[in-house]
Amino acid sequence: MLCPKCKKDDPQNREMCPDCGYPVKPIPVPPGGKIQFGGYDWFALDKQDGKTLIITEKVIDKRPYHHEETEITWETSDMRKYLNGEFYDSFSEADRARIIEVTNENPDNPWYGTSGGNQTTDRIFLLSIDGGQLSRKIAEQQIEAGILCGYLAFVDGVAIGWCNANDRANFPVEPCTDTHFYAPAEKREKAVVCFEIAPEFRGKGVATALLYMII
Repeated sequence: MLCPKCKKDDPQNREMCPDCGYPVKPIPVPPGGKIQFGGYDWFALDKQDGKTLIITEKVIDKRPYHHEETEITWETSDMRKYLNGEFYDSFSEADRARIIEVTNENPDNPWYGTSGGNQTTDRIFLLSIDGGQLSRKIAEQQIEAGILCGYLAFVDGVAIGWCNANDRANFPVEPCTDTHFYAPAEKREKAVVCFEIAPEFRGKGVATALLYMII
């Protein structure tokens, strides 16, 4: 296979060029959609035309979206500057060559009526509302496998709230502080890591009711 960078041929068809280290073939996505890349574990959310959209399995950093509370869009946010600057530069040259530029439409938020801003070109980005639907597929797979557990709140048969809560020993991730997340005693500690309440039901005690159900 011919390397697109140094133009040398590798008869063994390896993924990385043995001469210059440039990626020649895409990283294969194994069954389950989990890969290792750049020192992190990632889930594959979507694959089209040989390109794969991936999301980190673990929380790898914790920082504000912007340095001040103001009306801001993705285009001019500190988060976008960091992800496509300092964070992108932390990858090796060979890994950076695998991270392609994409065009993001940045749709408006239908729940709060806020503007998504202008179209942007990014290498690394946060999922939009539409992109979040892809990560939902991963959650559904984890539920079917018995890995992800939680509680749902219903009104007239319609789900209006969700809480991700489980035996702490069952969570396969560590927080960004690198402190081990597993419980020292299985079935003795619970972790509540996520609440999601439909906008029209927020501030009405739904999350509190879910928490009481958990404890």
